[in-house]
Amino acid sequence: MNLSSFLLPNGESERECSYLAFLSSLVVGLKPDKHNLFFTLLSQYDSYFDASHQSCWPRALFVFGLISLLSNKRSFDWHSVVPLKSCDITHYSQLPKVQVPLTSQLAVIKLSGGLGTTMGCDSPKALIDIDQGRTFMDITLQHLEDFQSIHNVECPISFMTSYATHDAIESAPTSLPIQNILQHMLPRIKSADYAPFSTDPTDLNGYNPPGHGDLFYTLYDLQLIEDWLNQGIEYVFISNIDNVCAVPDMNILNGMIQTDAPFIMEVAERSECDKKGGAVVHNHDRLLLMERAQVPDDHIDQFEDIGVFQLFNTNNIWINLRFLKKWLHSAAPFLDPIFNRKHIEGEACLQLEFAMGSLINHIPSAMCVLVDRSRFFPVKTTTDLLKLRHHYAHGSHAALHCITIRLSDHFRVIHQFNELVKHVPFFKEADSITIEGPVSIEENVVFEGHVRILSDSSRNVLKNVTLKDTCAVFNDGQLNCTPLNN
Repeated sequence: MNLSSFLLPNGESERECSYLAFLSSLVVGLKPDKHNLFFTLLSQYDSYFDASHQSCWPRALFVFGLISLLSNKRSFDWHSVVPLKSCDITHYSQLPKVQVPLTSQLAVIKLSGGLGTTMGCDSPKALIDIDQGRTFMDITLQHLEDFQSIHNVECPISFMTSYATHDAIESAPTSLPIQNILQHMLPRIKSADYAPFSTDPTDLNGYNPPGHGDLFYTLYDLQLIEDWLNQGIEYVFISNIDNVCAVPDMNILNGMIQTDAPFIMEVAERSECDKKGGAVVHNHDRLLLMERAQVPDDHIDQFEDIGVFQLFNTNNIWINLRFLKKWLHSAAPFLDPIFNRKHIEGEACLQLEFAMGSLINHIPSAMCVLVDRSRFFPVKTTTDLLKLRHHYAHGSHAALHCITIRLSDHFRVIHQFNELVKHVPFFKEADSITIEGPVSIEENVVFEGHVRILSDSSRNVLKNVTLKDTCAVFNDGQLNCTPLNN
């Protein structure tokens, strides 16, 4: 098998494959032993792309990733990285205020490929109940409906799904017309010898979604970029489905148009909760998104030091579609590969992924805009979910960022969390809440100040009670409270 036949399995024209020469040059640059191994592996993986009915793009992404893996080439030199400071970039308050309606030029995409596995969820995160039956999807669409009503426009709305979430999201009722975009999938790679993880090309467990960076290539395959440009749509706003704070913003869009920036990344100041998120840095006078999986093991502690790496990517991304089209037709339209190490069924494997924010690495004129937390609140844990449910149940935005909540592992898995938190408690000027052990939270529960609860049984119930600056301990089902000195 040669490279061309792998990349163009259906006789596509080499002239239409702008990246073929670039990938060929990378293969030529491999050491002899790695060169031979590359083609041996390529022949093993060919059937996986045939079985999964993949287009040319995922084949090209896999080739690029495999070459990077065999050459052991890092995306950046750690010692050339300079942390980005807030004084180095544009603040949201410095953007020109919008003067004219521009929303007819905008499309919106919500990334909806995740299952919420951190919370033990085996269904799409987009369909988790947030507020009396309303899901992330419902709330997102309500925000977009309000946005369109205010500006008297209709924006195309798309949800990018994965093979794990597509069918459920496709069948969910929606209040607005949406187009679901099913992303590609790539074969998992054995860590030991780089062979296919599964011996069966039809086994879905042998594949992984290639990260949200795959969005650009999926848009190309579906001809959505061309379709939107033909409709007069020049820009797209992309964000995660679990970040309901991420809504289209006219000032950012206007700033993008005024400055002619092809790409804008919204960044925020890091907190301890965000220390594992991708950091934005300078690298040889260019902006670079540095993901944790790309950091050398001996520098992880430094990477997670929020005093050193102060800004992180919120994954609220704005892109000029004409620029994106041009980049995808360039000689080397590849994002930096990320190899996520996983253990599945007791065996170590690598998942080749791409982060859409890493497009900033390839654009000298890209911008970062510093935004506050009002545009960023992702839900990664049931603690985050409790804060968000409080926001909608009680109308308090402060709970999203100002309250420290610690829940024991009894609340970690979402179905156990839902069984225990039957009603959302009210955080009345609460500062910190710690719950150790299972306890059922029912109607009319108020937490105020600093509250600590110790419980040894899920039969213990909090109901019709206000706890203020208290350590509450259940003994034989009875609640005993001791004042906390803070």
